[in-house]
Amino acid sequence: MEDKREMDVNPVRPVTASRNTEETTVPAAASVRAAIEAWQNETAPGEERTMVAARLLGCQENSEAVIQIHAPVTTLPALLPPSLTDLVLDGCTALRDIGHLPVGLKRLSVVGCTSLEAISTPLPEGISGIFICHCPALARIEGELPPQLHRMVYVNGCTALNEAQREFLSFPVDKHGRSSLSRAELQADIRHFSANRHEYESEAERNFSQCGFICGDLHGLNLSKVNMSHSDFRRANLTEVTLTHAAVKESDFTSATLTDAVLDFSNLDQSNFA
Repeated sequence: MEDKREMDVNPVRPVTASRNTEETTVPAAASVRAAIEAWQNETAPGEERTMVAARLLGCQENSEAVIQIHAPVTTLPALLPPSLTDLVLDGCTALRDIGHLPVGLKRLSVVGCTSLEAISTPLPEGISGIFICHCPALARIEGELPPQLHRMVYVNGCTALNEAQREFLSFPVDKHGRSSLSRAELQADIRHFSANRHEYESEAERNFSQCGFICGDLHGLNLSKVNMSHSDFRRANLTEVTLTHAAVKESDFTSATLTDAVLDFSNLDQSNFA
């Protein structure tokens, strides 16, 4: 067994950031392992951190770049594998704070983390995309927001976020649509849209064209007058969905479940319902 006293001798090694002359730090492997194991051992009542810790340790061991965490954890480890470039927190409903992000992170996706109050660590300078959907308690993101986030950002359903940051991260949906969002992000976004419909909706707000809902669960949603053209609904659950006057031109509904759905499409040109 590795002597834990050696783990604290050199907890970080400095590297020069590529975008400026300031030094950033990459945690040593032993320090990351120690942080993950300590976090696992501090499991709170009702939590199950073992599987998440095992997945994180696997990322550390294999220098993996992508991880998705879907678990009711209240916190994250003090250190995460520095190899991570893509962190997805999907439905971590008990998580209240994100206190550490890997220095090399390029994409952060936080979906349906309904108790999250803060990202209390500055976003890595090299981050190029941030997607935050349906996190109504999120009030602040620490530090200055990197200017490049204007090019790849999607924030929706974060009503508590301070006004300046919400304005900075406003997404030009009229220009880019939602085609760049992952399935988890789309699921959270379309559910938020359905639950908060209003009579003054713009075409941009109703634009879900060119999106991938493969195997998605859209059960019971109100999607009337929504533009869903060129989208993929293969094997999706559309039970009791309202799709009156929805545009679905060249969309694929192969093997989708449409039981008790209210259908009155405005455009079915070249759509597939096999």
